[in-house]
Amino acid sequence: MHASIVPAFIEANGEQAYTRFHGKNRENWFKRNVTAAERFKYLYSERELGSLAEGLGTLEKKGVKRAFAVFNNCYQNFGFMNATTMNTILRDH
Repeated sequence: MHASIVPAFIEANGEQAYTRFHGKNRENWFKRNVTAAERFKYLYSERELGSLAEGLGTLEKKGVKRAFAVFNNCYQNFGFMNATTMNTILRDH
């Protein structure tokens, strides 16, 4: 049995926040001899990104003045695609 993956959460206790999104590729997460790209091969859906954007939106109420969101789901261009969609979602709210 594999150790569990830490549940996703967004929390802050300062003026800056850094959030890193790796994806949810449970199939490859604990495999040995896979590349980082294979481990982080996950394309977030627009619905998932909307939910994550809501979490990022709560940071201002917690005193965060500057936040960074990095997509490390580095298979092909998945990170870039998700970052672009997240940017649109955040900009439109």
